[in-house]
Amino acid sequence: MPDYVYIDSTAIAANMLRNDNRPPICVSTGKPNTNPRVAFDIRINAPCRVIYSKAGVLGKDSARVMIVAPDGSVEIVR
Repeated sequence: MPDYVYIDSTAIAANMLRNDNRPPICVSTGKPNTNPRVAFDIRINAPCRVIYSKAGVLGKDSARVMIVAPDGSVEIVR
């Protein structure tokens, strides 16, 4: 089952507007937006795909760009 990586734009907006410190990078395994782990810094240790959808239907917060990587290849650094 692949890992899906996408950016939570709501977290970025909160960080900018309210000086929050929410991690904006989401990593889900199996299906996009399913029990995402969040991070500030990740490392992808395998070849991966980058997918763009103009309609913004790829993941949480209507992600427009998503990275699809082999299962277990996404390492959360921080």
